[in-house]
Amino acid sequence: LKPMRAEVYQAKDILTKLLHTIFFHRALGVVTPMELPCQNLQTTYLTCGDKKVHHDVDQLINSLEGKVEERKESLVDVTLAFYTLREKNALLGWKKTQEKVVWERWVIPIVLCWSPSGHIDSAEEKKLQEIESAVTEQVLFILQKVEENKDHLPPMHGDPRHSSAPMQCLYDLSIPEKSGSNWPIDMFKMINPPTILN
Repeated sequence: LKPMRAEVYQAKDILTKLLHTIFFHRALGVVTPMELPCQNLQTTYLTCGDKKVHHDVDQLINSLEGKVEERKESLVDVTLAFYTLREKNALLGWKKTQEKVVWERWVIPIVLCWSPSGHIDSAEEKKLQEIESAVTEQVLFILQKVEENKDHLPPMHGDPRHSSAPMQCLYDLSIPEKSGSNWPIDMFKMINPPTILN
């Protein structure tokens, strides 16, 4: 896949579309699909309609502003991990605690480019078209992977129709602090295949 570089305003649309695509296919509850437009890219994305998912994605997207320094490029890894909770015995077995067991992890590396203007003009049209094409490729990759990998999905307890939340899975969505970067190698991994941990 081609490397993905984007200004912050473009990266917000890219990540919004990719993250909501993953959430939509891992909701596991009763989903009412909602198609929403991106702000700057000429494309739309599906959401699962879960308010918490919307809030968490928006909060992460808004944090991108602080990840890019003036006149520099910043590589960020957006990480989405789905997990279950498992009980384990604490020290000396006196008390039980819960640990996270990750069953699927997505990593979306993206290079944020600094822009003095942050707006779209005629010179940006070709670049936006290339970005839109690359995002479409990534969505197709996601769809392929979620269809290929289903055996590891955790069992759902109870009838999901009795829950108002479409997102029935526990998840962590974050941008981990990087101690180092494999630039430009990471550029060729727009999305890593999910890491399945048993």
